[in-house]
Amino acid sequence: MSNTQEELTLKLVKNTFNMNETGSCYMLYCNRDGYRNGQEERKRVNMSNNAFKCEIILLSSLAKVFPDEQPIWQPECIVLSALKGETVSFQAAYTGEMNLKTTAEVLVISPIQDYIHVRSVTVPVGTACGRETDDNYLKKTSGVYPDVLRELKDGRTDIMPGKWKSLWIDIEVTDNMHPGSFPVEICLKTEEGILCSACTSITVYDAVLPKQKLIHTEWMHADCLADYYRVPVFSEEHWSILKNFLLEYVKRGCKRISGRVPRRLSYH
Repeated sequence: MSNTQEELTLKLVKNTFNMNETGSCYMLYCNRDGYRNGQEERKRVNMSNNAFKCEIILLSSLAKVFPDEQPIWQPECIVLSALKGETVSFQAAYTGEMNLKTTAEVLVISPIQDYIHVRSVTVPVGTACGRETDDNYLKKTSGVYPDVLRELKDGRTDIMPGKWKSLWIDIEVTDNMHPGSFPVEICLKTEEGILCSACTSITVYDAVLPKQKLIHTEWMHADCLADYYRVPVFSEEHWSILKNFLLEYVKRGCKRISGRVPRRLSYH
C-alpha cells in the first residue's frame, strides 16, 4: 500500500444532504485524494433547495429496512475488518424528498471495487402472517419487505419519494488480496452529478480464514426451486439451478443439507 493510501483518513462529518433536525444523524465522508490520483472533487448536486433532498446511511447486514420507517444509523458499519477468504456484508439505506421517482446510478469508489458486489433488497409481500401471531413480528401488514437480494438492472436503482430502500453490499476478500486498510464509498449519481454518498473502510488482515469446522445443516427444497423458476423437475435447467444454489451454500460456510426424497425414487 502506498504512503498516500496509508495517510488517507476518514472524517466523521454531519450529513449535508438531508441533515437530521436533531443533529444526531452523521455520515462518513472520504478524503478521496488518496485513491483517485489527486483528481479534483467530483461534481455534486446542490441539495439545499426544497425540490430534492437525498440521504444515505450505512447499516449492519442484520438491519431490516422498511419503506415507512426511518432506519437508525449504526456506528459499527464505519470500520469493517476481514480475514482473507471472508465475505463481509453491510447495507446502505437511502431515501429522497422529491415529487417523482428518480433513477440513479449506484457507484462504488474504492481501490478494491472489483471485489465488491451490490444488490437491491426488496420483495412485495401480500400476506405477512396468519391470523394467530405473537409480539415477535416486526410487521404484520402487506407491503415491501427487505428479503430477496436482486441484481441491479444496468447498475441503477430507483429513489422513491419519501420511502426508504436499501442496497446490500458484499466485500469478498480473496486469499490473494493484499492486507491493509481500504476506503469504500457508496454513491448515488444522476446525470447532474453525485446526489449523496457515504463512506466506510475495511481492514484486511494478513491471515487466511480457517476452514469451517462447524457442521451447519439447512433444508433444501428442490421442488420449490423448480416451481419458482418454472422449469421441469430434474430437467437440465433444474439441475443447473440446484448446482448454483449448492455452490453458494458451500461458499457461505454451510456443510450439510437435508432434503426430501421423492416417493417414486425412494424404492430404487
